[in-house]
Amino acid sequence: MAEGSNRKMKCKGESFLLESGEICVSIPNSVIEKSEHIWESFIIAQFHGKAPSPGDLHAITNGIWSSKLRNITVSKLLKKAFLIKIPCPITWQKVIVQGMWHIDNQPMFVAKWKPGLQPEIPELTSVPVWLDFHNVPPQFYSEEGLEHIVGALGDPLFLHPATANMTKLEVARVFTIIDPSKPLPEAINVRFDSGHVERVEVSSPWLPPTCEHCKGVGHNIKSWPTAPITCPTCQSSGHKLEDCPRSKTSETSKGEEEKKKKKKKKKAKHPKPSTEQASKEDTSEGNIVIDIGLDAIGDITSNEKETVVANPAEEQDSDVESQLSADSEPEENSSEEEQEKSSSDEEGESSESLSSDDSGFSQVTSKKTRKQQKKKERQAAMALKPQREKELSRSKRSKSRNL
Repeated sequence: MAEGSNRKMKCKGESFLLESGEICVSIPNSVIEKSEHIWESFIIAQFHGKAPSPGDLHAITNGIWSSKLRNITVSKLLKKAFLIKIPCPITWQKVIVQGMWHIDNQPMFVAKWKPGLQPEIPELTSVPVWLDFHNVPPQFYSEEGLEHIVGALGDPLFLHPATANMTKLEVARVFTIIDPSKPLPEAINVRFDSGHVERVEVSSPWLPPTCEHCKGVGHNIKSWPTAPITCPTCQSSGHKLEDCPRSKTSETSKGEEEKKKKKKKKKAKHPKPSTEQASKEDTSEGNIVIDIGLDAIGDITSNEKETVVANPAEEQDSDVESQLSADSEPEENSSEEEQEKSSSDEEGESSESLSSDDSGFSQVTSKKTRKQQKKKERQAAMALKPQREKELSRSKRSKSRNL
């Protein structure tokens, strides 16, 4: 079930057919008079130049006039005219009193509206704008003094609250009606009765745009349909070909592509050395240098050193204990010396084998050969363990006998 207003509608009036065969309904004027009050909250907004979209205008007007409630609605009436509904009567009165608003960098004229009114865009013979006056002498920083200064440029309407309350003495701001066809002067001179003259600078935060093509006020050359195209790249009449943003971006992209090509050429001429290469030759001095990949076998050589030098402190203790037992038992000493010689011979053999293994690492070894070498090292270390244990036990016995 569709939802709507609580009041139920009825069929009213009589219909008839036209000569064309279409249906026509006649409505009395009393219906028009009764419905006039529902349009009281509407105003008409018109633009001289290209009008913004209804969505943009809705966002702008709500941000300026109803930032909290955001209850203002916008409907498009004509190409450059919109109907704006403002529910708050205070806001509606404020908008109508000002008459012209600066919207989307162009003037927007507002007025009352009711059904049957044919909208006409007013000419910009006079525009209300804010004028700022800098370096105003303190003697003239008053409502009457500013009326004398502003009167030379237009019709002053009212002071800005900061100027009326004298809270910002650096600038005096006055809302003034000016003729937009006349250029705004940079300064105006003020003369005292004594003959002393001071210069007051004049500026405005916004002035209506002026078309460079037709010299009209209220629109710029971009929004004028008959303006000539000055930039063939982007088909725009707002800038020249030298100032086209598209050409600048294309030039920067071309420069970046050229830089990339130069970098690629340099890389092709001077390639980086690969880490997986097994050997390299340096013929600058007639010498051949072989890179055997020591980084790959660094872990293996460190493990070998640990296995070969196994507990050096224990070997020193065994040597000291053997010297102490040499004075008490020469026979055992001789046998021990023979065993030490044999062990030293075995160690020498193992060291020789390790040295041969180290020399074997001068070439890049595979994983299988590394595993086999590790096994040999472990077997050699295990073979030395029982001999060292025997030496330690004999040294302990000699110590006990001497005691």
